[in-house]
Amino acid sequence: MTEEEERALSALRNAVERAKRTSVALPVQLVRNRTDDGDAPLARLLRGDPGKAGRGGAVRLKLYLTLVMRATAKPHHLDGRPAYHYATLLGLPDPMGSGRRRIAQALAWLDEEGFITLAGRGRGSLPDIKVRRVYKTRGYEGPPFVRVPSEMWKNGWIVRLSGRALALWIVLKELTGSKKAPNGAWATGDHKDQYGLSADTWTRATQELVDAGLLEVETVIERRDFGQERRRKKYRLIEDALTRNAFLGQASTERTD
Repeated sequence: MTEEEERALSALRNAVERAKRTSVALPVQLVRNRTDDGDAPLARLLRGDPGKAGRGGAVRLKLYLTLVMRATAKPHHLDGRPAYHYATLLGLPDPMGSGRRRIAQALAWLDEEGFITLAGRGRGSLPDIKVRRVYKTRGYEGPPFVRVPSEMWKNGWIVRLSGRALALWIVLKELTGSKKAPNGAWATGDHKDQYGLSADTWTRATQELVDAGLLEVETVIERRDFGQERRRKKYRLIEDALTRNAFLGQASTERTD
């Protein structure tokens, strides 16, 4: 592990221990959207503003999920921390310089878009954070939460994975997490539309998760009428793999926005 990764892993394990979490429950409406009101919030976090090529999406997504993990009880309020603290937590390069600025930009975006509320800023003071978890609930039937194991943070996967791979992991957890799909599930075109991830994001993130040992993909032949066949990809998350240290025993993966 690099010194940067060691610092991040130590800080993440301390944060999980203080939060006393075994998993983080994300409202399913964060992950998928069954209305015509635009992208699901998860895709918005990753993509950002139209026309800006998703700039900063990985930092926004990882930061928001980490804030949700830390904000354990109502009113989901967190005391102000310097931006370099979160830059260290997420393993960003140069946490006192460019890393700090990237966190500040991400916090401002999250505040403007209603994912958090920043308060208490004054002369020399740090903004407190209230994490907002209110999403549209229309048109959805099924388990109300997607549960992300605390090992995603404790073992450094939230740092190692790119933003797109992290987003797809959560999407596949929602897709395959029900008792009806213990051996995995395939994603139809309708499913993918509800999650809002692009075809390129889906393809590249799938390969990254497979390379990291977190996902198995199987090609399934579906028999249709009149002897026709259709090939589908069946996805199965390997959740036990999250118990490994993300930085040991695996090839490095690309971590970009």
